[in-house]
Amino acid sequence: MQKYPNAGGGFTFTKMCFDRNTAYVCGWFLVVAYLTNVPMNSTAIGLIVDGLDGSAGILKWGLHYQVAGYEVWLGEMLLAMGILILFGILNILGVKKAGIVQTILAALLGISVVILTIAALVSSKTSLANMAPWWGFHKSDAIAPWAYVGFDTIPQAAEEFKFSYKKVSGIMIVVIIFGCFVYTANNTITAATMEN
Repeated sequence: MQKYPNAGGGFTFTKMCFDRNTAYVCGWFLVVAYLTNVPMNSTAIGLIVDGLDGSAGILKWGLHYQVAGYEVWLGEMLLAMGILILFGILNILGVKKAGIVQTILAALLGISVVILTIAALVSSKTSLANMAPWWGFHKSDAIAPWAYVGFDTIPQAAEEFKFSYKKVSGIMIVVIIFGCFVYTANNTITAATMEN
C-alpha cells in the first residue's frame, strides 16, 4: 500500500509487479470469486429472519425449488436480491458513504459477537461436556467456517485514505485478531451449546 497507493487491491499490485495480462487474469479470478461468494452470503439474511420470526415463516412463500432437501422460497430470494441491490447502490454512491455503513456494520458485528458469546457461556444449556472430544472429531460432525474476503478491502480503498499508511499495519493486526476472536467465539458457542 505504501508503494502502490492506488485503489484496486490485488489487481493493482499484480498490474504494477507483473504485467497487464497477469493483472487481467487476476482481475477476472477476483470477479468470479466475488460473484460466487457474495450472492451465497446474501442468502444467509433469509435464515436470520427465519430464526428471528420463529414459526411465523414470513419469508416462506412462493416455493421456488428444492436443493438437497432444502426448500428455496421466493420470499427469501427477493430479500437477498434486495439487500444486494441496496449495497450495490451504496457502493455506486461512493467509497465514503459505503465506508460509513461498513464501519457501522463492523461495530454491530463486534458488539453482537461479544453479547452472544457472553449469553451463550452463561446459558444453562452450555456445558463443557458438549465440547468433547477435545482433540479430534468425526468428519461428519465437524464445523468448517470459512471466509476469504474482508482483509483485502483495506488495500482496495488505499487511494481514499486520509491517514498515514504506517497506521495500516496496526489496523490489519487488529482486524486479524478480531477475525480470530469471531471464529473462535462462534465455534466455541456452537460446540458448548450443542449436545453430543
